This record gives sequence, C-alpha cells and structure tokens, in this order.
Amino acid sequence: MKINKISLKNYRNHIDTTIEFKSGINLLLGKNGAGKSSIFEALGIALFDVEPRDNNLKNAVTKEEKTATIVVEFSGNDSVDYIVERKIGSQSRYILKELNGNIISERKNNVLEKIGELAGINGTNAKDIFKNVISAYQNDLVNIFNLTPSSRKELFNKIFDTEIYEKIFSLLLQVENEYNKRILADKEKVNLLDEQLKNYVNIEKDISNIKQIIFEIEKIKKTLEEKKDNLEHERKSIQTKLEELKTLKNTLNSEKEKVEILRKNKDNIEKQILESQKALEIVKKTENGYNEYIKIELELNSLYKTERELRIKEKELKNIQEEINKKINEKNLLDVEIKNIDEKLEEYNVSLNQINDENSELKNTLKEKFDELNNTIIIEKNILEEIKKFEYDYEKYREFERKLKELDNNILEEDNLKKIISEKMKELNNYQKSLENTINKLEEKKKLEFRLNELKLKIDNFIKSKTQLQDGICPILNEKCLNLEEKGGSTNYFDLNINNLQSEKKELEEKIISLGNLDSYKKELENTINDFKVTIETMKNKLLDIESNKKLKSEILLEKNKIEKQYNNLSEKKIEYEKKKNEIISLKGKIENNLENIKESINKNNIKIKELEGNILSYIKKREINILKKEKINSEINILSSKEKELSKVLLDIENIEKLINEKEKIKVYFKEDYELYMKNNDLASKLDEYKFNLEQINNEIIIISNNINDLSEKINKYEDLDVLKNKLSNVELEINEVYKKINETFSKLSEYKNELKNLNILFDEKKEKEKQKKIFELNLKKNELKLNLTKDFRENIKSMGKYVSSEFTKIISSHATENYRKMTGKNETIVWDSERDYLVTLKDPLKGEREFSILSGGEQVSVAISIRTALANFLSKANFYILDEPTINLDEERKNMLAENLNNMLNEIEQAFIVTHDGTFSEMAENIIEL
Repeated sequence: MKINKISLKNYRNHIDTTIEFKSGINLLLGKNGAGKSSIFEALGIALFDVEPRDNNLKNAVTKEEKTATIVVEFSGNDSVDYIVERKIGSQSRYILKELNGNIISERKNNVLEKIGELAGINGTNAKDIFKNVISAYQNDLVNIFNLTPSSRKELFNKIFDTEIYEKIFSLLLQVENEYNKRILADKEKVNLLDEQLKNYVNIEKDISNIKQIIFEIEKIKKTLEEKKDNLEHERKSIQTKLEELKTLKNTLNSEKEKVEILRKNKDNIEKQILESQKALEIVKKTENGYNEYIKIELELNSLYKTERELRIKEKELKNIQEEINKKINEKNLLDVEIKNIDEKLEEYNVSLNQINDENSELKNTLKEKFDELNNTIIIEKNILEEIKKFEYDYEKYREFERKLKELDNNILEEDNLKKIISEKMKELNNYQKSLENTINKLEEKKKLEFRLNELKLKIDNFIKSKTQLQDGICPILNEKCLNLEEKGGSTNYFDLNINNLQSEKKELEEKIISLGNLDSYKKELENTINDFKVTIETMKNKLLDIESNKKLKSEILLEKNKIEKQYNNLSEKKIEYEKKKNEIISLKGKIENNLENIKESINKNNIKIKELEGNILSYIKKREINILKKEKINSEINILSSKEKELSKVLLDIENIEKLINEKEKIKVYFKEDYELYMKNNDLASKLDEYKFNLEQINNEIIIISNNINDLSEKINKYEDLDVLKNKLSNVELEINEVYKKINETFSKLSEYKNELKNLNILFDEKKEKEKQKKIFELNLKKNELKLNLTKDFRENIKSMGKYVSSEFTKIISSHATENYRKMTGKNETIVWDSERDYLVTLKDPLKGEREFSILSGGEQVSVAISIRTALANFLSKANFYILDEPTINLDEERKNMLAENLNNMLNEIEQAFIVTHDGTFSEMAENIIEL
C-alpha cells in the first residue's frame, strides 16, 4: 500500500489542509502544536478505524464546526488507486471507491475489510497491527514494552493471533460433550428405526400380485380400444360421403343460377348492338361537314396566335417610347449633379491645406515636451529607489520593535513554566502509583474471573451428569454405576458438590463486583499519564524555545541599532522623502497633461484630414460614376430609337389580320350542326365491334355451364340416397357409445388397482428411506465416535501450540531488531525478546550482562523500541509504509544522527515511510519535506 494524498476539513486545527506524499521517506517538520500528529491520527481513523488520542471522535471536530471530513487517496497492493472518505461529528459517512469514481462499499465493516486486504493485513487484528506495528505515535514508541507482564502478553498475543490457541483449548471440552450427546442420540435413532421396519414385512409380494391384475385389465382395455378405432373409421367414411353429396347438390344449383344470369345479359347486349348500328349511319352522313369545321378551326387558331404576337409587339413599341423619354430626363439630372460635385471638391482642397500647416507646428512642440518628460522620469526613478530602500529599512525596524516586544513577553513566562513543570511531575508520579495499584487489582480480578469460569463449567457438568445418571445407570456401559453407589447415590453426590461449588461461586462474584470496573479506570489513568507526559514534554520544548529567543533578542537589537545610525531620525527622513516624491510626481503630471493636450489636438486634426480626404475621394468617385452613367444613357437612347423604327410597321399588320379572322368565323358557323351530330354519335358507333364480341363470349359460357350441369347430375345419381346414409351413421354412433361405456368401466377398475399399487409403492419407499436413514445414523455413529477420539487427542496437543508460535515469532524479530540496533548505535549488544517471559525485552552486553527494558536509559529505550518496531513492520505487514512520530525523543545528538543514517537500511523492505518531528535531523535523507 502507498499513501498518495490526505485532505482534512475541520479536523482539530486543520480547517482545510491537503498534503501529497511520495515514495521513500516523507518528513513532516514543524513546531509542537502545528498539527503534525493530527495528520497521522486522521490517517489511522480513515484507514483502520483507530480511536483518536482521547477516544472520542466528536472531540476531533474543530470547535464551532459540526462535521469533520478525512479523505485519503492511496494505491492498493493490487496497483489500483483508491479513495477512502470518512465524515465524523453530526454527520457520519464511510465510503471506499476507486479513483475513477466506481464505489466499492459504503458499509463500515466492508470498507475496513477491503482496506485490510489492500494493505496486506488480513484478519480481525488489522487495527492493532496499525497501532502497535505500522505506526509509533509520540510517547507510545516505548510504552508497549513498559506495560505490565499480563498487559504485554495480552497485547502481543492479539497481534500474533496466538490467543486463539487458548480459546480453542477451552472450546474443545464443550465439543467433546457435544459428540457424546450425538453418539447417544444416534444409537436411540437406530433402535427406533429397527422397530419401525417390522411393519413393512411382505410388502414386495403384495406389489407383485397387484401388478399381475393390472396387466390383465390392460389387455382387455387394448381390445376394446381397437374395436372403437374401427368403428370411428367407419363413421368417418359415412360422414365423408354425406359431405361430398351435399357439396355436389349445392354446386348444381349454383350452375343453374349462372345460366339464368347469362341469358339476361345476352338480351341487353343485343339491344346495344341495334343502337350502335343506327349511330354509325349518322356518323357517315355528317363526316364531310365535321372535317370542314375542324379545318377552319385550325386556320382560326393560327390567325389568333399571329394576332396575339402582333399585340405584344404593339405593347413593346409603347414601352420603348416611354423608356426613351425617361432616359432623356435622367441625362439632364446627371449634368446638374456633375456641376455641383466640381464646386464641392474645390472647397475641400482649400480646408485640407490649412489643417496640414497647423499639424506641422504642433508636432515640433510635442518633441520638445517629450524631451522634458524623459529628464523628469530619470529624476523620479532615482528618488523612488532611495525611498524604496528607506521603506524596506523602516519596515524592518518596525518589525524588530514588534518582535522584541513579543520576545520579552515570551521570556517572562520562563519562571512560571519551570514552576508548572515541577507541579506536573509531582502529579504524574501520583497517577503512576495509582496505575500500579490498579494493575495489581486487575491481575487479582482476572484470577478470580478465571476461577469463576472454571466453577461455572464444573457446575454445568455436574448438572448434566446428574440428569444423565439420575437413575444410577451409566449411559455408555448401560449398567449401574458402582462409584455413585459408594458415594450415597447420584442425587446426594451431585447435590452436595453443586451446593459447595455454588457457594464458592457466589463468594467470587461478590469479590469481583467489589473490585468494580477496573479496566475503564486503568484506561482513564493511562490516558491521563500520557496527557501529563505530552504536556510536560511540550513545556520543556517551550523552555528550549525561550533560550533560543534570548539569543534571537540580542541579534535583533544589533540590527535595530545599525538602522538608527544610518538614518539618525527615521520619522523626519520619512517626511523628507514624501515631500520629494510629491514634487516630482506633480511636475511629471503637468508635463504629461501638456503632452496629452497636444496629442489630442493632433489627433483631432488627423481626424479632420481623414474626413476631408475621404470626402474628396468620395466626390471624385461620384463624378466618375455620373459621367459613366451619362455615357451609358446616350448609348441606350440610340439603341431604343432604332427599335422604335422597326416596330412602327406592326400597326398595319394588326388591321389586316382582324379582317381575315371575321371572314373565317362566318364560314365556321355554317358547318357547326354537322360537327355536333358527328361528335354526339361517334362514340356509340365505335363500340359496335365490342358489343358483338361480348355477345359471342356469353353464348360460349352458356354452352360450357350447361355441360357442367349434365356432369354433376350424373355424379349425384351414383351416390346412395341421403336418408339411407344418415341411418347408417346413426347406427354406427350407437355402437361407438356402447364401446366407450365398456372402456370407461375398464379404466375405472384400472385406476383403483393403480392407486392401490401407488400406496404400496409409497410404503415400499418409506421402508427404503428408513433403511437408508438407519445406515446414515449408523455411519454418523461411527464418525462421531472417531471425531470424539480425535478431539481428545487434538485438545491435548493444542496446549503447547500457542507458546511455540510466539516463541518462533519473537526469535526471528529479535534477530532483525539486534541487526537494526547495532547499525543505529554501533554497539555490540543483543536484543532478546522473550515470549515465554510475557514478551519481556532485555538488552544483552558481554560486559554489562542482561538488562531489562524498564531500567534502560531513555535514549536506549527509544533505540531498542525503534529497532523492534521496524523489524515487526517488515515481518508482520505487507502494507509497505511505516509511521514514526517524534522518534528522536530522549536521543542524544550522536544517536539522532546514527538513527537518521541507518533508517533507510532499517526500512529497506518498506516502500514509504513517514517521520513526524520538530527536529531537522532527517532533512538530508528525506525525499519529501512537508513544513507545517
């Protein structure tokens, strides 16, 4: 796992903080109280649900805010980038998603389980491994090795997952009792099934007899069904004949109706032929008149067309005459406009010359003013540089005064801090004594609770045994128990023991209650002690800061005196510089105003020149356009005049053609009657051949249908009479009904015997099932007896397993820790971490001998703790990151430097490390320095 980024909103003193991390060593550098530790506290809360320092999540929310948000971006061991977001306070939210937005889970348990998997920490102890292995928060670095023996054992058994062996050992006794119960139950079930199987004797013989009867009935049923099928076939044949006869008779009637319809159609067509012949005679008589009428109409159409064309030309002539008059008027207007343009052009040229002369004078004045402005700017620049240097020194002087005042206030706190530290140390000693007393009471309470659990188990066993042996018969041997008889019978023996044990149990419970809730009190004391240690350490750091501030005060006083000597009176000097600055700015402003006025005048003149030049060009273009227009109009008038001469002949042609049209219209009226008679009868005369063809078709159809009628009559005569066929069908249906009745009776008997067979088969299946169950229970009995023996053997062997695993773990870690310690200190000492002595840590030296962790110096404890913790991180976690919070506490300069030099080697298998410190020792070897 690699942590890429963390963002905090309203978390403790982080209002809105985002920090990006890199591979290698990330150094968080800053003074106490800057919020360094809070960042990694938040990391633990988001990734592993670690409790905050005061065990209260709501207290981690910034004051006067309702909700805090922690967002962590990280790369999992599967090389995929993820985001985990956790909200605490009035709103609560826990979400894990991929960087692309794909949500993995929003349920807390699922999120924590998935993060543990992505970090390479599987199981339920991920939180403890993070708190005590992957990270080492300030003041917790050495504390876990200074715990009481029982607390140390409980903590590291939980981390190594070896406490499970003790739980398994205590649970296996319950398992043995459960197997004994199962064995007894299986025996009872086998005996019960033997009794039940006696009720199923001769069941196979009864089934065989019923099957034979069913076979005989099936044969009878088959014979009846064959007879039924033959009758059904005969009925179908009669029904087919009846249908065919009905169809032939219907077809015959239909054909007769068609013949009647055709004869009526024939009469109508014969009438139409007579009418058509009369119309043909009229057409022949009027044909010549019709043709003359058509000929005259064609000639008139041609004449009317010619007249229309001449009328168009007449209209065109009038348009041309109007257009000529219009063009002459346009030409006169253009002459007037060209004269006006010439006058305007002369006026604009005079104005343009006057403005150009004025501009030449203004440009000469502008050059003189620019030279004057450049000289003023050089003077201004020199004055401003002097003022800038003075302002810098002045601000520096003011800052020195403010800093000296602040330092004096800080130095005044020194005596008060020393007094508070002394008082806090006394209070700390009192709390530590209270903690020792509480731990001793806890040990006593645990022994009492262990004894209480033993008593409860014994009481339960006596009660179960009393129930099983209440009649004095042993359930295993199935005979009288001689031991119980010697002890006065089962009831007296068990009641006596149960009463004694319950009395002892009651006394133990009273003692445990009198001791109260020591765990929460112990935790409260430990938190208080840790808070006192943090407070004292913070105050000591403040004293160191005061010493540094005294040196800083002397340095600031020297710098302040230098500035005073340079400027004599700073206030007067400031007024002098302000006056010079205002004078030069005023002069520069006047020159710039003059320049702006001159530029404005030149710009106005340039605008006027541009306007005049534009106007002149515009009028020249207009003049040229008007001359071109005038030439074009003259050309157009000439063309129109020639067209007018050509079209003048049209008027005479129109008069001649009107006379010719009147003559033709009179001739057309003479032939109109023949034309109308011809048109009226021509269509009917043309249909004569069609009517004759239709008459022939109808005659042919009548002959064909008459032949069909004769054929159908012959076919009908070949069939039996319709009533005879109906009688035959009725007799066959009566016979079929009789057969169906017999089949139903047979089927009813068959169903009765089949039901009886089904019931017998059910009984046979029950017998098989019971035999099967008996075999299963017999097999279970053997399995449970085997499991009982294996459980007894396993319970004996599991006792030593936990100690062996812990011993092997601590030997490997001791070896790696010793190597780390020697690299860091340069000493040839050996770290021994002994799980058989409740995880006691000792330091072995060939000369000094063996020393326990608690009597080592503060620097030695830190060195040993870091060595073991880094070895644990490499051994127990695949998370690939490690957190050290203030690792240089209690280390002298030499050991600090050695730790910095060797930390890379100690974390050689870890991709990413985080060091939180106010000390700059690690700056050179860090890949990423984050200052707070």
